[in-house]
Amino acid sequence: MSRATHSKGIALINALVIVGAMSAIMVFVTRQTVDSHARVLTMQTGLQSSLYMDAMEPLLPVLLEEDWEDDPTRDDLTDVWAREDFTVPIGRGIGQARIHDLQGRFNINWLTDLADTEARTAFDRLITDLGLSPALGTAIAGFVSPEGPANAATYQNRASPIQTPNGPIRVITQLRAVAGMDTSDFERLRPYIAALPAPSDLNANTAAPEVLEALFPGLNEASVARIAQQQRADPFAGISGFVAALGRATPSATQPGWPLDRVDVKTSWFHARLSAEVDGTPRQRHIFLNRRNDSGEVSVAFVIEGQL
Repeated sequence: MSRATHSKGIALINALVIVGAMSAIMVFVTRQTVDSHARVLTMQTGLQSSLYMDAMEPLLPVLLEEDWEDDPTRDDLTDVWAREDFTVPIGRGIGQARIHDLQGRFNINWLTDLADTEARTAFDRLITDLGLSPALGTAIAGFVSPEGPANAATYQNRASPIQTPNGPIRVITQLRAVAGMDTSDFERLRPYIAALPAPSDLNANTAAPEVLEALFPGLNEASVARIAQQQRADPFAGISGFVAALGRATPSATQPGWPLDRVDVKTSWFHARLSAEVDGTPRQRHIFLNRRNDSGEVSVAFVIEGQL
């Protein structure tokens, strides 16, 4: 092979290497451009969803305040806020709002009062009726107990140590950290519990049947079904109507004291779930609202972005 031919061969190889390198660089740059474009679109979609939810959020206090003006004496499942999801078409998607009465649920923070043995007994009944382990009920009660859980070391020795609240919790998702709690347990319990300031009452007009059975063990399924039907067809105008319904079902449940002293027909605490779906990508926002019983004024207690 001549020197000239050899030089041409090396030049060709070098050219191929350069072309290959340039091709690799172009592929990398293209991928980066595509990835950057995708990230920008994701950011834009998220921002647009947030703006839609920003627009929906001010409507929540208006809705609850107007409900109070219509009837400040009671809240029930026939109220506009409770009847339906509010769905509106938005650009490239949909927006939704749903309001839940948190006082229709068992307040986990009742368990922070160690002297309130009736609340603990009722919670144990709820746990059992839901098919959950009694040990899980004990673990939850210990988690919020001012004295802390008996197995505190279990939390401290985790790969990521957890400081137990040893008192009231703010949101029920904190219970995900309870020893022995798995996802299926939490999802089973979630619809029936709330985390509210401890003195809160249960709303007889919105209380879930499972919660009523836990608080009033003398109720059977038929009695609870009749009360649930009345909640929707002819809500209780006052606590006396609920007591009368209890008396027809189980006279022993109408005795003064607990749990009747923890039952009302009004609500101060609500949870609103806002969602916006743009181009098939959903976003959520959870807003916890407090409404004053004396004026109907609604304020936002706190907001959590994302899924709970």
